[in-house]
Amino acid sequence: MNKTIRARTHYFAVLFLIIFIPIIYGRVIRHDFLNFDDDVFVAKNQHVVKGLTRESIRWAFSADLFYDALDADYWQPMTFLSRMLDVQLYGLHPGGHHFTNLLIHLLSSVFLFLAFRKMTGMVWRSLAAAAIFALHPLQVEPVAWVAARKDVLSVFFGIVTIWMYAGFVEKPSRVGNWFMTIPFALGLMSKPVLVTLPAILLLLDFWPLKRIQVHPFNKTSFKTAIFEKWHLFLISLASFLIAKFGQSGILSISTWSFQWKIVPVNYLYYIWKTAAPFHLTVYTEIPIETLTTFKIFGSLSLLIAVSFFVVRQAKKCPYLVVGWFWFLAAFIPGVGLIRADRHIYFSIIGLSVIFAWGIYDIFRHSVFGKFLFGITTATILAACMVLSYIQVGYWKNTVVYFEHALRVTKDNYQAYNNLGAFFADHGEENKAVEYLTKALSINPLFSDAHNNLGVVMSRRGALQVAEFHYKKAAQIDRSNPNIQLNLGNVFLDDKKLDEAASAYSSAIRAYPRFAGAYDGLGNAFLRQGKLEQAAAQFSKALEINPEFADAHHDLGFTLARLGNFEEAIPHFEKTLQIDPAYSDTHTKLGIIFALKGKYPEAIRHLQEALRVNPSDKIAAHNLELALKEQGSGRQNPPKLEFFIQ
Repeated sequence: MNKTIRARTHYFAVLFLIIFIPIIYGRVIRHDFLNFDDDVFVAKNQHVVKGLTRESIRWAFSADLFYDALDADYWQPMTFLSRMLDVQLYGLHPGGHHFTNLLIHLLSSVFLFLAFRKMTGMVWRSLAAAAIFALHPLQVEPVAWVAARKDVLSVFFGIVTIWMYAGFVEKPSRVGNWFMTIPFALGLMSKPVLVTLPAILLLLDFWPLKRIQVHPFNKTSFKTAIFEKWHLFLISLASFLIAKFGQSGILSISTWSFQWKIVPVNYLYYIWKTAAPFHLTVYTEIPIETLTTFKIFGSLSLLIAVSFFVVRQAKKCPYLVVGWFWFLAAFIPGVGLIRADRHIYFSIIGLSVIFAWGIYDIFRHSVFGKFLFGITTATILAACMVLSYIQVGYWKNTVVYFEHALRVTKDNYQAYNNLGAFFADHGEENKAVEYLTKALSINPLFSDAHNNLGVVMSRRGALQVAEFHYKKAAQIDRSNPNIQLNLGNVFLDDKKLDEAASAYSSAIRAYPRFAGAYDGLGNAFLRQGKLEQAAAQFSKALEINPEFADAHHDLGFTLARLGNFEEAIPHFEKTLQIDPAYSDTHTKLGIIFALKGKYPEAIRHLQEALRVNPSDKIAAHNLELALKEQGSGRQNPPKLEFFIQ
């Protein structure tokens, strides 16, 4: 093949990926956020929604590194910075956030092709491997789910690292070797899924780079290959230690000791799903009772047998060794977790390599070998594209997705819960109760469903029923401060002030940086007439979150009750700066200005309060008095009715 034809096929391969990836995934730009992690990590995350500010950037680098954060499941500063950049560019329009996921996936696919093209010199096989990575139905979840940004971003940086490593091997230099640490570190700072990447680079040294020989085994070259990557292994170790001993502690010993049984079964499960990608849905729990000894040791034995087989084929089919052990190594960070398609996002590359070079090997001795390779590859890719296109449609919104999940799974209490929460948020309380009750009938120990049902009952005014569900949720999940916060709120509404204070204090003990719990405790003290203690709690809430509108309002109200009008006014004004439609703040600020004899300001705020909330009788009463006093021309401010709660 001359250089011109080789260049044309190279450009064609890149063009194929650039055209077909948007065709398959493009609909995501019209999709909504899901109420499953998209809200916690993006749409309702108080730090992300600010965009790229000094405070939000500081939070991205400190959350779950220096302190445990409720709205960050582990240290992933690059992921949060990318989300903040999205907010800066698109606001909270979900299409923009989806577009970024799609763009990153497209770039990952192109760089994967370029990396294998550089390492092997093979265009069509490299394209086949990259296309399987790009278009396989298992890859839909990380691309179509905004919350999975950490997966696509981390793997993008990992693939760029591999591409740069191929360039380093081609033209070795100390600068090139160290320069690889940048994308690698950024990938680990997106999600620590790349901790095994240095080992994967060693596999690539064996094939296709052929820097390590097996027959005879060249110990010197192996030692050299490891030593030149010592800085990458060191960064991996640091990332592992942060995940293990950091504030989030996502790699707890108890978790792994409990889930070791799942590991061999999960490996085979994902191999099967790669071959038969049907009935896909986010998070599939594995019933522990189904993990029989036969299934566990049978799966383990099969994995060992396959590993021995591919090692024996190392000289004849080296791609089998690399593809198989790439799959095993890359899947280590996610293999013991609850099943989710995105956990295979990086490791599927190993299986793609086996597919691309394996199909070629099967037909290469045939007279029509290249033709059969092309037809077979095209047929499989076409099937993948059809299935992926259909799968993308299921991610349209919360209702479409979780109704699909109910169709393709059995007793999916997570899906019932999320649908119930969605209907509760959209005012369809009867539907919400129906779905949440169904979730609890399947799993009576599902704390999220108890908590969500408590929210619905609290809104309905059924405080005793809400209290029952919150208490049940708290018994099941004692470490969840949000449940304690909700329990405190229902106690507060039911005028059980001591119980409310106790619940808020429990939330603070579970999570000392919980601004909402400090605000709740302040309100409990406020209703008990403990004004100084209330003010101290509101101040703590604002130390944690200076943009907390409710806390500013509550502190302003408390200071006004203490007679400190001049100190109260800035907090009320800050409340309105954050939330201009906070009608109660307009009312209270209007009363303060009236008491100070500043009638134009008082009237303006009281009128605004009535515009936002026409049923505010306190605002209407004080507006009438303020207008009367302004018209009378009296110099001394009247004693208006003040802060009726």
